[in-house]
Formats: sequence, C-alpha cells, structure tokens
Amino acid sequence: MLCRVVAFVVAFGLLLGPAHAQTSLLRRDLSASEVATALTVALQRVQIHLHNHGSINNGSVHAANASSIKWRALQGPGTRTRFTLPDVSAVMLGRRYGYYLNHVRGDGIFVAPQPDGFTMTVLLKSVGPAMIGKCVKQGATPAPCETLGDGVMPGIGWQAGRIDADLVPVKFGRSLAFEVRAVRIGG
Repeated sequence: MLCRVVAFVVAFGLLLGPAHAQTSLLRRDLSASEVATALTVALQRVQIHLHNHGSINNGSVHAANASSIKWRALQGPGTRTRFTLPDVSAVMLGRRYGYYLNHVRGDGIFVAPQPDGFTMTVLLKSVGPAMIGKCVKQGATPAPCETLGDGVMPGIGWQAGRIDADLVPVKFGRSLAFEVRAVRIGG
C-alpha cells in the first residue's frame, strides 16, 4: 500500500516540476535532493489517521477499516482510502487481551535523500494515550472483563512517534515507483 502511495506521489510531484520536450517525450534529469523535495511537497497534503479500536464485536474490540489515508484536493474534499490495521490481541484463560491504536494522526511527512535511495519519515501525534489496552471475556455473550481486565493494561503514550521507511527507486513500466527495503517505528 505504501509503495503505491509513494509511486503516485512521485509521478504527481515530477509532473509539477519543469520539463523539457524531447521527441514528444518529457524528460528532465533530477538530483536525489530535487526528488526528495518534490516528494516532501506533494506529501504535505496527505492526512494519515491510524485507529483500530472499536466496540465489542465477535469477542474483540478490533475495528476493521478504521484507519485511513486522505489525499486532500486543491479544491473539494479529496479522496480517503480506508484500511485495516491488524488485530494483535491474544486469548488467554477465556479472555482476549490486546492493545489498540487510538486516533494516532500524521503530523508531517518528510523525504530525505540517502546514498542508495530515500528515507521517508512520517511524524505521528495523538491526544491522550496512543495505545489503549482492552480485555474482553469470551463466551456466548462477550463482555468487558470485570477483573484482571483493562486495569492491568495501562494506556501507553507515544511521544515523538515516527515511522521511517527506507525506499529504493525502481522502474515500474514506464514510470518510477519505490520498493520499501526497511521500516522502523520509534518514539
């Protein structure tokens, strides 16, 4: 998903820069720094929302399609693409325990050139705990745990949250795309 997003942004960003016509093809050589700058400018219009906590459904509080990436348009509302973050909860002794992302939003996207590609950094922020712990008793009628539940799973704040993705340009048909080589999550 991230590769497709970045490939679209590169194609869009490159169209914004000056180009020289050569036998009916547009061609312009760009430095890695110019590509990184064009990507950073194009990505500033992207809004990221990470969330996967919901109400109890089928014995879990995992919410499908609660995260999104929105491409803001120059005019109008733009385009939002929803996606599902995985549920990494586990059932132990008849209870499902898990931590869920709670309205973590992008706070800027930056691209920097590297000797063998680019690093895309997504800064993240949240109001309140970024991750909340939940417990659901399993059975015929799943319900929140009364004992040994949420109280033993404190909320987790995420200060200076960030995702760094190492990208390498690759040819994709007659266009440019990026292969994600490594992803680091920190904060």
